[in-house]
Amino acid sequence: MKKRPILLGALILFAALLLPAATSPLFAREPEIKIKKASYTKAYKSKTFSLGVSAKGTLQYKSSNPKVAKINRSGKVTVLSCGKTTITVSFKNKSSRTVNRKVTIKVVPKTAKLTSVSSKSPGSLTVSWSRQKEADGYVLEYSTDAHFKKQVQKRVIKKNSTTRTTLKKLKAGKKYYLRVKAYTTIGGKKSYGAVSKCRSKKTASTPRPQTTAQPGTRSLLNLLLTAKVPLGHTMYVWGGGWNEADTGAGVEAVSIGESPRWYTFYEMQNSSYNYQNTRYQIHDGLDCSGYVGWVIYNVLERTNGQTGYVEKATGMAESFSAKGFGSYTPSWRVTDWKPGDIMSMKGHVWISLGMCADGSVVLLHASPPGVLLCGTTLADGSKSEAVTLAESYMRTRYPDWYAKYPDCSRPASYLSASGQMRWSTQFLSDAEQIQNLSAEEALKRMFP
Repeated sequence: MKKRPILLGALILFAALLLPAATSPLFAREPEIKIKKASYTKAYKSKTFSLGVSAKGTLQYKSSNPKVAKINRSGKVTVLSCGKTTITVSFKNKSSRTVNRKVTIKVVPKTAKLTSVSSKSPGSLTVSWSRQKEADGYVLEYSTDAHFKKQVQKRVIKKNSTTRTTLKKLKAGKKYYLRVKAYTTIGGKKSYGAVSKCRSKKTASTPRPQTTAQPGTRSLLNLLLTAKVPLGHTMYVWGGGWNEADTGAGVEAVSIGESPRWYTFYEMQNSSYNYQNTRYQIHDGLDCSGYVGWVIYNVLERTNGQTGYVEKATGMAESFSAKGFGSYTPSWRVTDWKPGDIMSMKGHVWISLGMCADGSVVLLHASPPGVLLCGTTLADGSKSEAVTLAESYMRTRYPDWYAKYPDCSRPASYLSASGQMRWSTQFLSDAEQIQNLSAEEALKRMFP
């Protein structure tokens, strides 16, 4: 019974010793490092920023990749290049234990900037943007939806130095919205900068094909469309298109559009028309050189009264070549006939509309009885594809003329006897590639 007071006293003494120790620094909670965010995404060349770390004591910082971003003793981060780095924040407590926290920083390219959007051809857009040296490439996004919610298409540009691209096969005459963003590759994955401001542009509309003559439009298509204007209602008149002195172009051949007298005179004639009886009625119709001179004047000029192009038929093709209109080939060296070629032979000049598969040629000229389509026969004088085509078009397009004057054939000697002036496409443009058409294709283009 005497031992119990001793044991109780020992327990009380131990408790008294333990209580102060429980409240000592050894048992206190470790101080915490407070951070605002565990990760940041910053644009290249962003302003210096603070991690916003706080703790009761001295903090230390270390960047795992100081080439991407460095940090000073005060916790200020300076962005240097695109990439990824981890900032380790360290704190030593009073017991010299180290507490670490990690903050991830990813640096991406700056906000991209579109510099221009243009449309020079139907269904295409040419887009340019500012170069960003820090980027690995760019992604161009485009859509007909202003909010980029649907039908969004993308083009990835994999070279940093490429700052221009052309989008093709778009809808002509349609408004498109465009934006671009730069990217860099981090850890094998693309990381994107902020997207640029959106720009919009309407693609060029598909132009309506030209179907009528346009004075002063210097193109091969316009040459053919102009050449058909007097067709089927203008009589052949010896000296028609020449002046009174018979030295060059007359008033009709230096006028835009056709003379109303041509059609009036045509309506007065019947199937027995004989040009020998109307010689030098120069205001009533056209002869071969007057016709070709009138055509060329209406293609090259826009106003009346300029210098004309009526000359002697035999040398017309070579003379036009000397003026810089195109290249000249003498008759014995001509091997093909393309639409628009000016062909001169002794006493005659005509306009080629191209070849048929059998080698025959469709042509336009002023030849008795008037301005008409003809085809050259085959070498043996038999009917050719060109003659068949000429007859078909004159019969269906100009039935009144064809009822009076059905002859649409000319001998194959037209081809062997004629020198050729082929238009330079620098002088008369050929966007429609008229010179590559067959006779049948050229006629379809002239008569849509």
